[in-house]
Amino acid sequence: MKLKKEAAERWMVSSRMVAYYCESGRINGAVKRGKTWFVPLDAEKPMDKRRSRKIIKAKESHSAEDALGLGDEETAVYHTKDIFNHLGLTRETLRYYEEIGLIRPKRGQYSKYREFDLYDMSRLMSIDFYKKQGILWKD
Repeated sequence: MKLKKEAAERWMVSSRMVAYYCESGRINGAVKRGKTWFVPLDAEKPMDKRRSRKIIKAKESHSAEDALGLGDEETAVYHTKDIFNHLGLTRETLRYYEEIGLIRPKRGQYSKYREFDLYDMSRLMSIDFYKKQGILWKD
């Protein structure tokens, strides 16, 4: 048996997280003596439920077609960070466009983060183009 602190170091999580795993019964064989949790030496780290969902992110690439995921249109999912990296649009700009109704990104099932698909990316590119041409509005 090891102390929860040693398990935390081995699993690279906080000792509070190990205590949470023990209290919720996610570590088989964990025993509490007084205020201290003892974890079996062969115990494996429980899966983190926050990261169990599978999200397909945009690939790093150098060509515009690959950056937009043209080869895999149906499964390409872009997040705010990807929009900034590929198009240079900030988080505040995306919020503003959503507020005034120019875009309507989908939300992640669990995280509620904005998820953009190829259609949204092309729409954002068009909005950015027209704004730079002075056709849309000027703030």
